[in-house]
Amino acid sequence: MQSVTDLELQSLGIRRGKPRPWGWFFAGLVAVAGVGFVVSYYLPLKKAHEILVPEHEQLGNKAMELDHALRATKEKLASTEKQRVALQTVKDKQDAAQKASSYKLEIVEATLKNVLASHLKVQHAAIDRESSRLVVTLGKIWVFLPSSARVSPSGQKLLCAAAKVLASDANLRVTVSVPVASDAPTDDWPAAGEQAASAAAVLHGSCGAVPHGLHAEIRPSASPEESLQLVVTASPAD
Repeated sequence: MQSVTDLELQSLGIRRGKPRPWGWFFAGLVAVAGVGFVVSYYLPLKKAHEILVPEHEQLGNKAMELDHALRATKEKLASTEKQRVALQTVKDKQDAAQKASSYKLEIVEATLKNVLASHLKVQHAAIDRESSRLVVTLGKIWVFLPSSARVSPSGQKLLCAAAKVLASDANLRVTVSVPVASDAPTDDWPAAGEQAASAAAVLHGSCGAVPHGLHAEIRPSASPEESLQLVVTASPAD
């Protein structure tokens, strides 16, 4: 049954319009906006995410590799530094020992020059410093009897004067050395050996003071002199 209002409207030739579907309109608008959002933002973001995730994983793996490499490098550096310190310690000890040996030889040189001053003055003896050793050169004519390997009384006095100085330090090593020409006759070598042994025997048993590390040698020389040498070296302190 139509209402009075409707009948009045019909009599006037006016028909009531149907209500417009505003709800559906807004719903469609929201749907379109949602689709636009998905197309404009979500899909690009999803694609970017799909690209960035593997890259992030790669960067993470690379960071871990770099971290491991850094640790390995640090460990290697620490090991190298430890070795360097150890080598430096050894070198410092060697340098200290060398300085101590050099200082000992300086004292021995000064003392020998004082004790043998009269022999040095008349050139019966000579003292030379050669790097890490001290060489006391004595003329054979002042040490041995003529044409003999026996030590003369004056030679014994000369050797014993040196022995008292050389026996004062247990870290000194003394070598009785007789040079022989490389092209010398065969008989010269045994004679030189007898002279070296005879001088060493006097130093060992006739002077009351025996140098430490005493031994004798004969050595080839391009231009040997008629001399006997006491070669003195200093070893590190025990």
